[in-house]
Formats: sequence, C-alpha cells, structure tokens
Amino acid sequence: MIIPFAALRRVFLLLIVSAVASGCEPGGKAEMELTQTLTNAAEAVAPGQSLSLDKVVTQPWDHVLLFGPYTTVDLMKKAVGGDLPPALQRIQIEQRDDVNAVVFVREGKVAAAVALPRRVADFPKSELLRSVPRTQAKLLRAATGVEFRWQGS
Repeated sequence: MIIPFAALRRVFLLLIVSAVASGCEPGGKAEMELTQTLTNAAEAVAPGQSLSLDKVVTQPWDHVLLFGPYTTVDLMKKAVGGDLPPALQRIQIEQRDDVNAVVFVREGKVAAAVALPRRVADFPKSELLRSVPRTQAKLLRAATGVEFRWQGS
C-alpha cells in the first residue's frame, strides 16, 4: 500500500502540533515569569545583603523548599508530601546540576516550582530540603560568590 505524500505530511504535522501542545502545561507562562522574577531578584542582591522571598513572590504560598541538583524523586515526594506536580517534574532536578528547584507550598500542596540557575544563586546542602515558613523565608547572600543561606541558620 502506498500512502500519498500529502497524507503523510498531514500526519507528520499533526504529530508535531500534538507534541508541542502536550508540552504546554497550564501555568507555563506563570512559571516562566516567576523564574524570571526570582532570577532578577537574586542577581540584584549585593554580597552580604538579604533577599526576602515574601516580598519578591507575591502569589499565595505559606512555605518554601529548596531542592539541589540530583535530588531524588523519593526525597522530593517525601518533602512535598505526595506525588510531584507537573511543574516540579518539568524541572527534572534529579537529572540536572545547573539549577536548584525552588518550590512554593500553599496549604500542604505545591503552588509553584521553578528552576533557579546555580550561576545566579546556589545553596549549601544544609539549606536544602527544609520547609521554611513564608515569614522566615529570607536568604542571605555570602560576602563573595553566589551562595545564599537562610537568614538566621
């Protein structure tokens, strides 16, 4: 059986459109905007100064978590209290070393998750996997480099 070229072309285009559409999860634009907001805010913090996530991230959230490179799926599930939402899955932190995942939680559920480039802000292991309340979510930048720590830790 010979399939006409025009029919193959339509099928191929349909596959491309389907693939692109499946990658466009709801909230994608909001995640990109939040990523840009956090990146810009971290870049603007002078050495020795602090970054208040409460002031930068205005959407509703009550706790924040940081996941570092290669954090396993099991550890993330334990930290968020269940299955990983699509926003966190898309970061693929368990396979990457170029970003940290910043996860905002509201009423026990992930409200947002974004990738923050390590070239902009990096965190020592002691600062990861801790649920930090919004009122205490202040990161202090080291005197040199791009390392941040929770203020008061």
